[in-house]
Amino acid sequence: MPDIRINEAPIDRWTAVHVGSGCALGALGMPWWGALLTSVGFEVVENLVQPDVPSVFEGSADRDSPENSVLDTAALMLGWFVVSTIRGG
Repeated sequence: MPDIRINEAPIDRWTAVHVGSGCALGALGMPWWGALLTSVGFEVVENLVQPDVPSVFEGSADRDSPENSVLDTAALMLGWFVVSTIRGG
């Protein structure tokens, strides 16, 4: 397997955390647009702050690749969709 930094690969070990976050937001009854705004907002803030405080992000000062940011948001929305569908909302 190639040596790819965590923030460069479209799918990484944080993908499951994003799915879980989406599940939590769905369980809380957040509307789809709220979950989407939360995810996009997090990705924007993460990429602005990460180089300045890498200790918060496992010591990595590397910004997420565009592909990673998009897949993180897609993963969150997948989790939200599954739980929202189960809840009937």
